[in-house]
Amino acid sequence: AGSIGALFNVDFLADKLPNATVKAMPFAGWYNPGALSDDLPEPYYPSDYAHFALGTNGNPLYDMVQEGVTVVDIWGLKESVSPACVEDYSDDEWWACTSAHIAYKYIRSPLYVVHTQYDKNQIFTQNLAPESPANDSESDTVKRYVQMWGNATRESLKKMIMEDNLFSGKVHKDGVFSASCITHGTSKGVTINGYSYEELVHDWFFQNGELEDNYQLIESCTPLEGNEEYVIPCNVKTECHYKPFTSEKEQVKMCAKRLYFEGCLASFGASTDCLECAKENSKALQQASCTANMVTKICSYAETNEIAEEFEGSSIKTVERDFNTEDLSGLFNSDRPGLTFSGGVSRSILFSLVAAVASSVFF
Repeated sequence: AGSIGALFNVDFLADKLPNATVKAMPFAGWYNPGALSDDLPEPYYPSDYAHFALGTNGNPLYDMVQEGVTVVDIWGLKESVSPACVEDYSDDEWWACTSAHIAYKYIRSPLYVVHTQYDKNQIFTQNLAPESPANDSESDTVKRYVQMWGNATRESLKKMIMEDNLFSGKVHKDGVFSASCITHGTSKGVTINGYSYEELVHDWFFQNGELEDNYQLIESCTPLEGNEEYVIPCNVKTECHYKPFTSEKEQVKMCAKRLYFEGCLASFGASTDCLECAKENSKALQQASCTANMVTKICSYAETNEIAEEFEGSSIKTVERDFNTEDLSGLFNSDRPGLTFSGGVSRSILFSLVAAVASSVFF
């Protein structure tokens, strides 16, 4: 797409405009990082999820080559990659030059690469890791796969910086901004060392030199609380974090469980006490995907119903009606600090809850 095209066409454009300054900023276009040393040999990209989950190494390209299938240049890709790269690889491995990991060192024009370490398009769409793990075992496998992909991306980008600093004949050094995010693309609000990619790219492009020490930023992480066994996305922006996709029904279940475990939910307990407790534990409830409307509904249900230990056999029944967070502004205003939930429950979510909750066990 656009970023991949920028990466492979910048030299073509520079040659056509010899009197112009031509540079490129591939945005979410590092397709693909190289595989780690304990995965597949260069020039292959990392194993796909299916192989990883089985404890094997491979991906469609690797498997095809191992089976003796010749990779045919149907789309005329050779015409878009560096001739010098094609010369360095055998006729059977010309496809290596279509990978950013391999092609980078052959690109003569200055580049500023903006790419997240855990590109969700690469992980979930291209390599088919499940976005909604079926159980704890699969969740563990997905987290380890996410970790592996992030490690491979970091290593690939570090290799880029090393080659740029040691072997580049460019007019000035390249830049890289790689946040620890599981997004496809980097939002303007994501920062590393207090800088967004926009201000760094501007300073780099015009070579102002004011932010030169930050032209090459690859965010490093320590394991997050609750995920100590994994090094997964850790940028402070919530949008960057790894959160398995959950259905609306599962969101209600997680929220109710969190209310229960925080001591807010009790059989026939006053809803005001439940809401006051929720206010005091708002951070934990946000992490459990609770919204203000969800909490209100659950607390109201508990006020008139028995809540079984471990929530066995319980269900939340709601009446079919439409409301939003504005209807609850009196409950969660500035006079009751601490209980603030982003977003609300939409009409469609409520109707799904109405339809499913009476016959489903949420807890």
